Amino acid sequence: VLNYLLGVLRVHSAAWQIYDIGGPEIISYRQLMDMYAQEIGINKKIEVPVPGLLIKSSSYWIKRITPYPESIVRPLVEGLRSRLVCQDSRIKQLVPQDLLDCRQAIRLAIKNNASQHVFQ
Repeated sequence: VLNYLLGVLRVHSAAWQIYDIGGPEIISYRQLMDMYAQEIGINKKIEVPVPGLLIKSSSYWIKRITPYPESIVRPLVEGLRSRLVCQDSRIKQLVPQDLLDCRQAIRLAIKNNASQHVFQ
């Protein structure tokens, strides 16, 4: 994301445009959470069906099992209501870069958070 933000500052024709940005794969939030759980060593799944999405309680429980503050967790949980898939790939031509797949990005985020305490 930061590479894209810096990159569009260097491209005059990119001014005042809106771009979708995403990784090289399309996965569900469920798959993303499963990947994260695997990477931090949570192998046992506990699933409790809840009618509707209870944002406050969901963000509370996610906050309890991850090291991130509610200010980051809550917007992510709220995003579960939407299906977000990039429809516009113009940014890839304007700011070419190697993209990480989800598992690579999760591993890097965990490593950076452990070494730098980025979110505190």
